[in-house]
Amino acid sequence: MIDEATHFTWLIVDYLITRNRCPNIHGLTPFTVMASNPGGIGHGWYSQLYDLQDHTGGEEGPHERIKHRLSDNNKYEDIYFVPARLEDNQVLMLNDPDYERKLSNREGDLAAALRWGDWRTFAGQVFKSFSRSTHVVEPFELPKSWPRWRAVDWGKAKPFCCLWFAKDLDIGRIYVYRELYKTDLTDQQQARMIAEMTMPDETVLYTMADPSMWEEKSYDGQVFTTANQYAKNQVPLVKANNDRLGGKRKVDRVLSMLPDGKPGLIIYSTCTNLLRTLPVLPYDPIMVEDVDSEAEDHAYDALRYGLTNYRMEGEQQKERKENPLARYDRRF
Repeated sequence: MIDEATHFTWLIVDYLITRNRCPNIHGLTPFTVMASNPGGIGHGWYSQLYDLQDHTGGEEGPHERIKHRLSDNNKYEDIYFVPARLEDNQVLMLNDPDYERKLSNREGDLAAALRWGDWRTFAGQVFKSFSRSTHVVEPFELPKSWPRWRAVDWGKAKPFCCLWFAKDLDIGRIYVYRELYKTDLTDQQQARMIAEMTMPDETVLYTMADPSMWEEKSYDGQVFTTANQYAKNQVPLVKANNDRLGGKRKVDRVLSMLPDGKPGLIIYSTCTNLLRTLPVLPYDPIMVEDVDSEAEDHAYDALRYGLTNYRMEGEQQKERKENPLARYDRRF
């Protein structure tokens, strides 16, 4: 049994589940019970495990959601979500009649989470303005004249992520149109996959990358960097700006609306890991203005690297045409 499960990362919880075993005596089967309110570093995996992304905490039956998933041993296992509202705890309501007022008086998202069990938003959610209905579209063919670039967040045991970007220079809207998200790949394998997934007729102007990819490593008497290995495999890199707070502000800015009433950032529905993790990122409990780096932030890091200010040839040409005296606007 795991109480306050969303206070833990999925890595921790998944490991605990692997320890949940017993001899096959008298048909006994081990199972796991988790309890939690919305919010916390584990909000994302918990809400996805029980399909709670659209759960408002309204009136529903006791076994509201039952999922059947195929386990590793090819046997189906049932996953139950049992909502537990304040009204379900009559003992608590009788013994502490003031408790409901305490919950209801909390501000906004915290009241929705604690009083009503609303999993759509939560206290401490970083990017509250993100909306699937507003920021996500089905893939379509982008104009070949739009400048394109990539951004990489490195990882090996943890996922590495590469995102592909394009920009509509007329309005300034940025599109994230492709995603690569993998673990346990060497530097060479990562670069080769990026090169293979880039279409032959795509002109990628540059690839922004995690600054840690320039750190020197040594193996078998040789010194090298991840950036070197990428360059040798057809993916030369440009060092991204790793100002975390500045990067967060850029993400906030592109999520906001442009003059045409549509957001400055559009993400293709096929970028599943960016869409899975971005909406549920929590704030860091110590660096309270920053995203919690203990959360699954790899796709987010690639996103903010991709928003590093970098002057593109297409933008320079457009500026010279419209106003030869114009200086480059550093706001990406």
